[in-house]
Amino acid sequence: MSANSPRPVLVAVGETSVSVPADLTLADSPLDMMVRAAKATLHDASNNRIAAQLDTIVAVRTMSESAPHLKSPFGDAENYPRAVAQRLGITPKHALYSQIGGQTPQALVNQYAAAIAAGETRAVLIVGGEATANQKALKKAGIAADWRVLASGECDTQGVDPFDILDAAQLANELFDIAAIYTLFDHAHRARLGKTREAYAQHCANLFAPFSEVAASHSNALQNRALSAAQIAAVSEDNPAITDCYTRAMVAKDGVNQAAGLILMQEELAIEIGLDPSQFVYPLAGTESTEKTISMRTDLSSAPAMQAAYDVVFEATGLSVEDIDCFDLYSCFPIAVFCACNALGIDADDPRGLTLTGGLPFFGGPGNNYSMHAIVQLAHRLRRRSQGLGLIGANGG
Repeated sequence: MSANSPRPVLVAVGETSVSVPADLTLADSPLDMMVRAAKATLHDASNNRIAAQLDTIVAVRTMSESAPHLKSPFGDAENYPRAVAQRLGITPKHALYSQIGGQTPQALVNQYAAAIAAGETRAVLIVGGEATANQKALKKAGIAADWRVLASGECDTQGVDPFDILDAAQLANELFDIAAIYTLFDHAHRARLGKTREAYAQHCANLFAPFSEVAASHSNALQNRALSAAQIAAVSEDNPAITDCYTRAMVAKDGVNQAAGLILMQEELAIEIGLDPSQFVYPLAGTESTEKTISMRTDLSSAPAMQAAYDVVFEATGLSVEDIDCFDLYSCFPIAVFCACNALGIDADDPRGLTLTGGLPFFGGPGNNYSMHAIVQLAHRLRRRSQGLGLIGANGG
């Protein structure tokens, strides 16, 4: 980015969560959740001129449209970005429907920060949401819903190809279950550490107990009760074994109704329309990398692509991990956090903490959109401090 390039700035963030209603005929759809988050984001800006500045709207792909076996029985909006815009009463020139993967929200921030710096975009609303808890409740009750919505208008798509993250060996061995795959990774990590199954289970529980504490204080979290490491590790009726490595408390929870959004725009434009500079958060650098498929990896306990992503982002900024004030590291399963800590060279009990939300096992895992919530919380944290540096680590596939 040259000295004369527009400077991208995060000017507004918003998130929401709702409980499953007693009257299931009133249950929100994913589109309803996205609209709630978009309105919360616009409200955060405290400026009625901002909506008219949006030249681009982006929706994070729903889980229902991420893979055939996840398809909602109640349907989807035909064009999520335009459907959100329609409900908001805005008409951005450009619209995009994202790729799949938990890395998506951060990847979109990277993409549009670069587009703003290049003068290709002036202001973008990025939003995502899920209503999986409602969907499960409706199915259990045998109640039909119609979540289909027609919305017209140009919309680009980043596509969805699950074979980007599968290989022939996985297909041949029917290795599709995500918890089973990550269990392989965690067992490889356990072997590298030389720990017994019991000792490693406690190791994972010790990692996640502080996450649970953070979630317990978060108004939008799925779980509002902190669990001790002993409770996380112990197999019980309320905390059954999911695999031979994980209890239920150690894995991401998709049964949530959560949504979040953000607005990025040119700094000059934000100041011109009267936004409050004390609320601005500035993206410094973002990196992306792609790991080899499972059968091509020489060591299932490590993540060299993750290592590369962190190395490059520090190289690009001239910073070190010691400069970072707060982190949110993707936490779908323990190994994702352990690998991030190894890549960053920090301890799992780093006093700065590893999550801002409480993580996917306790805050909740709203499909591809979890890291949007992490970015929202990062913005709030940095605003309260009036200065400082934060790091988001997002993982998908």
